[in-house]
Amino acid sequence: PSTGKWYWEVRPESIDTSRTYVGIVDPTTQAISSNGAPNGFPQKAVLNSNNDYYDGTSNTKSADYTSFTSNDVMIFAYDEGKFYIGKNGTWMNSGNPAGGSGYLSDKDPNQTWIPYVGFNSTFRANFGQDSTFAGAITAGGNTDSSGQGNFKYAPPSGFLALCAFNL
Repeated sequence: PSTGKWYWEVRPESIDTSRTYVGIVDPTTQAISSNGAPNGFPQKAVLNSNNDYYDGTSNTKSADYTSFTSNDVMIFAYDEGKFYIGKNGTWMNSGNPAGGSGYLSDKDPNQTWIPYVGFNSTFRANFGQDSTFAGAITAGGNTDSSGQGNFKYAPPSGFLALCAFNL
């Protein structure tokens, strides 16, 4: 989607620490580097498992975000260009998606973005269909602002599950 407030979760099941990325990319992204990162700028906002965050604005990475491991639940929120990432119910960068503060990237709100996970790792995504991630963890039972979904962690107020019903 290119408009609206969206929420989803991803649970890494196995991680290649040199090649694991989660985040969003421009759907026209086709090039993937040899280490699994989507190439090009400004088409991405991704975090790797070594806590490096790539915001698509430069070739640099900043190692001041939290790392993630197998079985963590990564949480994502996107609101009109503002992108948030969290882990196990806590937003990085003191993020507050409902309040619009602490976002990791401020992307073009007129651009369409899609969730991205990759490379040489195994993930399960939850767009509201299963907070147990196929029985691997205890159910969360949280719904979005329209009463849809089943999430491990509560979506921010005003955010919707990235699912067919809400689209």
